[in-house]
Amino acid sequence: MFELLQIITKGVIVIGIMLVAFFAVIKVLHADLDLRHLCNPRKIVEQAANEKLSWLPTREDNAIYQNGRVVGRVVGDIVNGDIFSFSEIHQCNELDFNSEFEFKKWQLKLDKCDEMIGIDSSAPHKGRIMKGVSCKVVGERSL
Repeated sequence: MFELLQIITKGVIVIGIMLVAFFAVIKVLHADLDLRHLCNPRKIVEQAANEKLSWLPTREDNAIYQNGRVVGRVVGDIVNGDIFSFSEIHQCNELDFNSEFEFKKWQLKLDKCDEMIGIDSSAPHKGRIMKGVSCKVVGERSL
């Protein structure tokens, strides 16, 4: 009885695989292929790599982080030694000014801000906006 159940289960699995293969063949035969894209190995490898690595947690280039969360977006970053200058930091309602924050690979501490706007009526999606921001590099961010 056990062997009969094994054989039936394996048969169902094989039939399922054959059905998937059959429908894949039908789809390929009816597809209008873009041969320039298909014959471009760089694009094929790049697309396969992007799909395989899309699950990796990455940091955004224009974001600042505190406690692993995005707490602001920067515009116009300039590095001068151990001083970072930003022309603007927006969407920073959750930023704790007294605590260090992370930008790219650096740990920064807010030094000064020339102007702070609660909400700009011409750009309400930006939330709180800080302009002319200067920060000191405290170190490199830890893992």
